[in-house]
Amino acid sequence: MDLPELQRVVFPAHERGEYEVALDAVERYQIKDPDEVVDVAFWRMCLLSLLGRTDEACAEFARRLDEGLWWGERIIADHDLDAVRDDSEWQRLAAVSIARAEEATTGPLEPLDVRPDGETVGTLVLLHGFGWRPQSILDRYRPALGWGYRLVALHGTVPVAAGRFAWPAEGAETVAIGQLHQIGDPERPIFSGFSQGAGVAVRLAWSGRVDTAGVFLVAPAFGPRGAPTPDTVQRPVPTVILAGSEDRRIDKIRRVSKDLQALGTPVRYDERRGLGHDWPGDFAETLKAALAWIRAEL
Repeated sequence: MDLPELQRVVFPAHERGEYEVALDAVERYQIKDPDEVVDVAFWRMCLLSLLGRTDEACAEFARRLDEGLWWGERIIADHDLDAVRDDSEWQRLAAVSIARAEEATTGPLEPLDVRPDGETVGTLVLLHGFGWRPQSILDRYRPALGWGYRLVALHGTVPVAAGRFAWPAEGAETVAIGQLHQIGDPERPIFSGFSQGAGVAVRLAWSGRVDTAGVFLVAPAFGPRGAPTPDTVQRPVPTVILAGSEDRRIDKIRRVSKDLQALGTPVRYDERRGLGHDWPGDFAETLKAALAWIRAEL
């Protein structure tokens, strides 16, 4: 089992309230990459909190802080941790973690750029979600290399946990454009993003600031500036929206899909029954179909 497979067990179990099932999967998981620890440890803390096992949640927090990890204030404000938030030991540990976050600095943040072995048929520009890293989203799209796509994973600039980043609330599109300049401004790329990254991707596509062939949004978090209007949709590029029926933002996602179509934007809407704010198990096949549809709309 790899980390995405673990996530496909833990997240649905969490959404069903089956916290023991989720924790059991986390406990049995064998970490293969040190970069996974920050995610797996956080999931374990959340699940222990939800199960009322405060002392164990604090012990996990302390152990990971001793290893040099940290989580910023926005991460540890997660409601899954409400049950431990008033514990004095948790508060002490949280203060240490937040202090590390405030001291965190970032070096040069460069996008990842991976080219297919053979002929390049197009470029996919990828924008990760809140608390992710570029490698995480690039790995999800890796099958597209076999179809001839160049993959460019852009880098959020706001550190929110050890090795994890988010996009800034203001100026995210400018950050993304600057990183595209770094890798030579690929011609008419297709943008794709997950959650917060999908919101940044679609604003870039709609604004016309980058000449895009289309956009593929996965579990999009549009945010207050993301809803389409005649003023914001300057370029009605082909748009694929993939969302789960159990995503807490699903009502807004449905409205955005309808509003886009009303504005004359070609839209392919794919809603998966029972899926939450997550990736479907057949994402590779879904990606291939989405790219084929965008190319057919050009």
